[in-house]
Amino acid sequence: MKIHKTGTVALLLMLAPMAVLAHVHLQSSIPAAGSTVKASPERLVLVFQEAVELKALSVQKSGDKAPTALELPKAASEQLAIALPKLPDGDYTVSYTYVGPDEHRMTSTLKFRVSAAK
Repeated sequence: MKIHKTGTVALLLMLAPMAVLAHVHLQSSIPAAGSTVKASPERLVLVFQEAVELKALSVQKSGDKAPTALELPKAASEQLAIALPKLPDGDYTVSYTYVGPDEHRMTSTLKFRVSAAK
């Protein structure tokens, strides 16, 4: 029994730093990843597990040559709301780079569609 307790304590001590080093990830967004919206959204909302600071943010319509840079929020937060330009019907990719409390720079994307089809 003593071996099991020692082994369990050792395992817990080894795993504890992994929990501290876990990266912050996006929990949800509006528009939601993979969704289709019926009109151009006025804003993009990104919700994270913990406060993050956005370092880069852009939106690009499929087929366009270059993305449109979006204004970055001034402060770190768990929930970030960013104004979007008028988006015509099409498929969009939002690309974002952020830094969480662990100071790791993370880059990700989310895709959604604008379709005013009747």
